[in-house]
Amino acid sequence: MDYPVAGELLPITVIFKALGQVVGLRYRAAGMDQERGRGSELHARACRALGYTQYQDDGRFPDVRHQLLEVKFQSSPTIDLGLVRPDSRDALDLPRIGGRQLRHCDVRYAVFYGERSGADVKVTHVILTTGERFYSRFRQFGGKVLNKKLQIPLPADFFDR
Repeated sequence: MDYPVAGELLPITVIFKALGQVVGLRYRAAGMDQERGRGSELHARACRALGYTQYQDDGRFPDVRHQLLEVKFQSSPTIDLGLVRPDSRDALDLPRIGGRQLRHCDVRYAVFYGERSGADVKVTHVILTTGERFYSRFRQFGGKVLNKKLQIPLPADFFDR
């Protein structure tokens, strides 16, 4: 997996336009009982839309390291964010770019929403934001605060706005 390189990071507007090609996609999803399984085909399609010939997720954060891009697939109203808040200013374990240390808040988040119908999935929306602005787009939910991962709910009318 390639690290991000100065001059090769696509602007967020270019990433958004490329990922917009995935909206409307219908596919048969293996592992329908797990969000991760449903998202693997979407993730591969997102990589292709960005011009990658190979699947770019090796299980580390962010998913598409070369573009500082985390890909999320949602068919439920809760986004699983892992162990670190998207707006965290803590350093990422990545090489510096142009002398600048990359932080979690610098990562871009592509949140795809899809509808399930049996074993089929249809991608209906994509939202792209930076970690720094993540909570201006999504409301954080406190819940019972028992889980170590950060999860936030999406309001039922989120995509109707």
